[in-house]
Amino acid sequence: MALPFIPVEHVQPTFQQINISRTDMWLIRNPIAAWNIFMCAIRTNNDCEGWHRRLNSVARNGSPPFYVLIPELFQEASKLPIQRQMICDGVLSRLQRRRTREVQAKFFSLWDSFNRGDINTGRLVREVAKVHGPVN
Repeated sequence: MALPFIPVEHVQPTFQQINISRTDMWLIRNPIAAWNIFMCAIRTNNDCEGWHRRLNSVARNGSPPFYVLIPELFQEASKLPIQRQMICDGVLSRLQRRRTREVQAKFFSLWDSFNRGDINTGRLVREVAKVHGPVN
């Protein structure tokens, strides 16, 4: 589905032009801004999953006792101010796999072409579908 990759103001007209299955009807029942990712660099929850995996390492064999979990959460919370500052200073960056960077670059190239007026909404949808489409 390529609709999340086009500008918010183009979603409704494009949605009406294409044939949508019943399974995709959730799109029109939710605010477009909640699922639109046009010009967004980060589109995964991998960062949250990594944090969750680190926190789960404390549990090892099941749920940790509450008194074990609290110090771990406190330690994580104490890191936030310095991490925020490092991100603002450009010292801390996000690691991405090469394949993710390549796909990201393709999306931004398409978005730039669209913003310059080189391609229209229909072409943007088709090109995004090629990049983000199902793998056979």
